[in-house]
Amino acid sequence: MDRVPDLALPMQHPKRVFVHRALELEVRLSYYDRVLKTLPPPFQEPSAGAMPDQAPGPTYEYEDPSLFPPPFPFPASLTCVTFSSGATL
Repeated sequence: MDRVPDLALPMQHPKRVFVHRALELEVRLSYYDRVLKTLPPPFQEPSAGAMPDQAPGPTYEYEDPSLFPPPFPFPASLTCVTFSSGATL
């Protein structure tokens, strides 16, 4: 890979930022382990800062239960439906 020398640049250098962002987007479109296997060894080291330390997980918009109100209580009249034939749901 022709970007290996870019790892010697400071973290804020545009080339270094480009490599980090390109790998970030590639991980979003593929599996973390597969992307990691395709990279040269210098990029795989955590000290290089090219790849995230661990695979990204799902991000849920409503993880925190305090962000949304509790559900409405279900009316008793809707919990059991009885048909004229005697069958219930």
